[in-house]
Amino acid sequence: MERRKNGIREMTYTLTSFNGYAFLASIFAMISDRMEIFF
Repeated sequence: MERRKNGIREMTYTLTSFNGYAFLASIFAMISDRMEIFF
């Protein structure tokens, strides 16, 4: 039971970090779009 719980926690952590990377990527894309407008 404990092992299963740990696996779920790892899965959640992986999903969270993936969402974080996607979030950063979208922000970076927005910033680069703004930069194109500025320059």
